[in-house]
Amino acid sequence: MDEPKTIGQFCAMVEISRYTYYRMRRRGETPRETRVTARRTVILPESLRAWFIKRDQEALQKAESTPKPVRKRKPKKKKEADEPLP
Repeated sequence: MDEPKTIGQFCAMVEISRYTYYRMRRRGETPRETRVTARRTVILPESLRAWFIKRDQEALQKAESTPKPVRKRKPKKKKEADEPLP
């Protein structure tokens, strides 16, 4: 992670499609991009590290705030008492 990554390289690294990347970018969920030339955009290593840290923290907060499901027990079946003989 010491070299700048192109968007294609970033997508391959985190295993997402470019389409997913651009949807995430619209929502502000991607690392900060740096334009090198008019046609070349890269993601710097510092931005990538900060993005990973932010994603980890968000996932941790979400896991802590999500209540754990309560397992409900099935009611025990009552045994029917044998009827007394006459």
